[in-house]
Amino acid sequence: MAEPLVRAAVSQTLLRTLRRVRPDAAKHVDGTLSSAARANLESLNALRWIPMDHHMELSDRIREFIGAGERYRVFWQDVFDSLLRRPIFHRFVDMAMRMLESPAESLLHFAPRMYGHIFQECGDCSIEVKREANQLGMLTIAGWPGERYEFDGFVEAMHGSIEGAGGLIPGCRFEVETVELIRPGLVRLRIWAHET
Repeated sequence: MAEPLVRAAVSQTLLRTLRRVRPDAAKHVDGTLSSAARANLESLNALRWIPMDHHMELSDRIREFIGAGERYRVFWQDVFDSLLRRPIFHRFVDMAMRMLESPAESLLHFAPRMYGHIFQECGDCSIEVKREANQLGMLTIAGWPGERYEFDGFVEAMHGSIEGAGGLIPGCRFEVETVELIRPGLVRLRIWAHET
């Protein structure tokens, strides 16, 4: 079986966001990373695939320091908003938001492609559009390597990432609810779009 991989841009943005919003945590986390993880995280090529082990080492250390649950979820809102504004992703996101009449629905439709562009060997992402009132639909991730990596932190990061993506749409806020969680690696999330 192939090793799980992530784009270096995700880990770089995670570390940059930490340094910007929590310099105290960044100093602590920097000091605890292995030299192999640090070398991959500071790679100059943002599109390069790096081992998920190194990304998760960073993610887990950050979660331990800033706290799990709400704090970690809110932190990931900022991380993902910053990631999607990077030139390597911004063009894709901008194009995706123009696909349908509703930018929020467009982003939901784009989620499986984005997941595949960010992760390799980390399961699959699928969507089910259910336009009822403010509900956009369901997003399912099946096959996350949860026997190898911390699953609760991944789910919190997904909540924050989806909410952060909603911040790209003027006058919109996404809300996420976990509907189903089956360990080690299946999660179904219900997503709403609210006007702000």
